[in-house]
Amino acid sequence: MELPIPLSAEVIGSFAYFTVKDRLPVILTSVIDYLCQEKLNIVDEYGKIASEELKAVIAVLSQLKNEMQTNKPLKLFPLIEPPPKHDDTVQWNEYIAAYQRERGRPPSWFTSPWLVVECFLYKSIHHAFLRTTTMKALDPFQKQKMAALQQSRDAVAALEQFTLCLLEEVTQDTPSHVVACAITAMLELCVWGNQCDLSISGGALVVGGPSDDGGVPAASVATSRLSTLAYTAQVFGVEVGRPRSAADSVNPAADSVNPAADSVNPAADSVNPAADSVNPAADSVNPTADSVNPAADSVNPAADSVNLTADSVNLTADSVNPAADSASNLVTDEGKELRPAGDANEAVANSTGCPDGSVKLLQWLSSSRKNFLINESPRICELLRATPEAGRSVALVLDNAGYELLTDVCLTLLLLRAGVVRMVCSYVKTRPWFVSDTTAADITYTLNWLSCEGFTGLAEAWRAAMTSQQWQVKEDSYWTTHQSFRDMMTSRPDLYKELSQTGLVIFKGDLNYRKLVGDLNWPSTTPFSTALGPDLALLGPIVALRTVKGGPAVGATEAQLLKVKERLGDHEWATKGGCGMIQLSLP
Repeated sequence: MELPIPLSAEVIGSFAYFTVKDRLPVILTSVIDYLCQEKLNIVDEYGKIASEELKAVIAVLSQLKNEMQTNKPLKLFPLIEPPPKHDDTVQWNEYIAAYQRERGRPPSWFTSPWLVVECFLYKSIHHAFLRTTTMKALDPFQKQKMAALQQSRDAVAALEQFTLCLLEEVTQDTPSHVVACAITAMLELCVWGNQCDLSISGGALVVGGPSDDGGVPAASVATSRLSTLAYTAQVFGVEVGRPRSAADSVNPAADSVNPAADSVNPAADSVNPAADSVNPAADSVNPTADSVNPAADSVNPAADSVNLTADSVNLTADSVNPAADSASNLVTDEGKELRPAGDANEAVANSTGCPDGSVKLLQWLSSSRKNFLINESPRICELLRATPEAGRSVALVLDNAGYELLTDVCLTLLLLRAGVVRMVCSYVKTRPWFVSDTTAADITYTLNWLSCEGFTGLAEAWRAAMTSQQWQVKEDSYWTTHQSFRDMMTSRPDLYKELSQTGLVIFKGDLNYRKLVGDLNWPSTTPFSTALGPDLALLGPIVALRTVKGGPAVGATEAQLLKVKERLGDHEWATKGGCGMIQLSLP
């Protein structure tokens, strides 16, 4: 098939044009300003030689800004001897030379593919520091990332509280459809965490999580008697204590985010809680459980008798009023008490109730569900449940540091605790990238920050998972090239094979999404598998989690597009980060 053309700043008025004309110069200016303002601190840290080298870096970046704004050609990079680790200078120079041979002109800022010139900017910034003798490791975006994380402290507190409650309450006896509700909540948190992208905001701080007012009602007294897991299940469509009846169900036509999602029901079969229970060895697989709360499996004898049945549950993206039912009015089927195997009802009940911060967070998630263009969480949960033991590994290609990284951490911990995943490998960038993308140094900083700020429960759970080798962090220079992932089988066959051997590959954020689909001008109704291309579509199960902040968005129906445009604006839905996407592609 003939492929669409790459997105380019050549189209005046497009988001790519706005990016190259306005956003990228602002980002480059912020780096120059930072180096000028922090000169004395940088010299103190890197030595006197850094003073002169800093002037040279500022001169290179100032020239780069002028070339960008006047649409000059992209220049070849000077070679560095010996080549630094993860250096891709030769590959970049080969691309620039090949571009000129094939087109008879060099690539330039406003006429070449948007993906190429944006990646060229961040390569250029990093290359300027690599050419110094003292500042090769300097991250010019580190101060911004640190400030954004600190500003998200309240949101992190709510996230930690919610996560630790789930890690305590999810046990081997928790019915699979209830676990699916918790995973769905975490998937959606990871999506909305992706709003915290400093490359989109031009470096301006973006705080994650619900706002102070939240835009949601306060928790009822009845709600407060539900455990966090029980309340999560209720928010995401599972009636607590009785099967859903037709009278209780939400009109699927009213708020259906993804009509295709209804075709997959994680609990569509009559679930046998005993059959679907998590492997009893789960505690040995995830040592974080005890470090989070040694009493995780204990039952509070005073807990409300709340029964989560294993009946057919439809996890749709409908907006559910989590406080609609009163816990005091819970009934059982035909007046009989329904108790899943292993007394799972007690595992999801707790007399202390769901903490206020978790209630607010869940209600915010519920009110945000209408802003999804596509939400295939049910299919993902079913895939995780059905994956054989030998295939329960996940590759997670990270995006932004800060609050978004912590949502990814919490998703990882929950997947490990639930036993649906046995090992997670998180891929980070090898250089400062797109302002706030996660590097190995950001992992270390964030983990230490949690401990210093008093978030010891989350920090200990994270450390335990990494110590046990259930969670690994890996660098690969492929993630900081301009290459489309569509070509991975030929350009990086070793990485393609590595990812294909995992049970699921999750790609976070806009840039990874753009690379997945080649950053081509696809119509939004193009099937996701078509946009991935034949080779990548065969890699294995692929999940994309993002808020839409520019670039292609595929796999939608006309009805879904119409609905999100009516809510968020004809053009704003695709550029402002208010629209979420959770997509799954199966080979």
